[in-house]
Amino acid sequence: MNMPGNEDATSKKSLSLATEQLTAAGFTVDAHHVSASDAVDGLLAFQKQNAVDIIVIGAYGHSKFQQLFVGSTTTKIIAKTLSPVILVR
Repeated sequence: MNMPGNEDATSKKSLSLATEQLTAAGFTVDAHHVSASDAVDGLLAFQKQNAVDIIVIGAYGHSKFQQLFVGSTTTKIIAKTLSPVILVR
């Protein structure tokens, strides 16, 4: 997902930290930062190309007004994938 400013670097740092924490807890992690102009299409394309078993995605609340115009990336991912999805809040 293309983000303005240094948010791309921030998201990569967050991913790295989460990977370290999960690995320290004994999980095997193969984490990837996906860049795409459309988050849903980018994530689903990556999932298909790499035979991803499960999707872990943040679930952050937006107002009903925002969802009316923008929609929810998380909701769209859940609707379009056949893989299990874990929501992290």
